[in-house]
Amino acid sequence: MTDRLPRMTPGCMNPAQRRVYDHILASRQTTGLSPFPLCRTDGSLTGPFNVMAVAPVVGAPLSALGAALRSDTSLSPRAREFAILTVAAWLGSEYEWESHSAVARSIGVSEAELSGIRGGSGPRVSDEHEAAVVGVVRAVLERADLSDTEYEDAVSTLGCETLVELVVLVGYYELLGRLLTTFRANSSGDS
Repeated sequence: MTDRLPRMTPGCMNPAQRRVYDHILASRQTTGLSPFPLCRTDGSLTGPFNVMAVAPVVGAPLSALGAALRSDTSLSPRAREFAILTVAAWLGSEYEWESHSAVARSIGVSEAELSGIRGGSGPRVSDEHEAAVVGVVRAVLERADLSDTEYEDAVSTLGCETLVELVVLVGYYELLGRLLTTFRANSSGDS
């Protein structure tokens, strides 16, 4: 499938689109989370980033939220990537899976843990915090809710602030998955 939206190259962008483009590139450079290509050889952004550049009124806040979720939350890098990859596997989002499995590998997530997430059983982790993150993400994806017991356990392990950040992260990556599917933007390459 080919992209439904035009590929936004720097030379064809209006000033608002260019600000989104520049913000996306800058936010990835400062966090160091770019073990996958953000730009094609023509300079257009890959995946959901091109979608954000097309519509800067919503793309700019989405880009800012994504940057905050990647670098400013209380989630550990491993827990964050477990959450993102669980959403990607749930939605069948190949772009997010490929992109974030590369990020996960770069921070030491094992192939066995990745296989567990992709297969739906989740990673086998002994860290209580990481296990709670995966449990919350799966419950939110499966039922769009937490039972009272799950909620109390999550607050006890993660704290209220981290739980809010985690639920927002799930919603953000669900939204990206929908953008990728609707606009056929799942390609990370030059095809």
